[in-house]
Amino acid sequence: MGGMIAAEMAAVAPNDVGKLVLVAAAGLWIEEHPIPDIFALLPGQLVELLFEDPVKGQALLTGGADFSDMEVFKEFYLGQQRRLAMAGKILFPIPNRRVSKRLYRVTAPTLILWGQGDRLVVPAYARRWAALIPGATVDLVPNAAHMLPYEQPQAFTSAVSRFLG
Repeated sequence: MGGMIAAEMAAVAPNDVGKLVLVAAAGLWIEEHPIPDIFALLPGQLVELLFEDPVKGQALLTGGADFSDMEVFKEFYLGQQRRLAMAGKILFPIPNRRVSKRLYRVTAPTLILWGQGDRLVVPAYARRWAALIPGATVDLVPNAAHMLPYEQPQAFTSAVSRFLG
């Protein structure tokens, strides 16, 4: 939701934002590409949506927890549900704020950076953001999904550095 908040700020105060980078930003809705309900997923299902390589993603997301041990799985799952419940309480009203209606006000040069293999917020959303923000450009990063800064840190930092430089 950080990208949506940044885009909202750039739309509300266009003179105060010099450049804008959105990375796999949620906050829009495309009926043909609904965003999965992360609150209803098991840890393994979430990993498959977030990472291009689920095995590496599992290790990163869980710290290498051994889910063959049901006690470890239970503790991780309960912790994840607590974190998601808190996020839901904080974020619940945000997705319905209709940021899409204000994006035409963004004047800052905008880079929309997306993992080519994102299955949580699919790349169609990158194109929608670009269509709504005047002059925005899209950069799809191969071999990355929703967590592209973690999966392709060099490609991520290079793209952002080139854009900000």
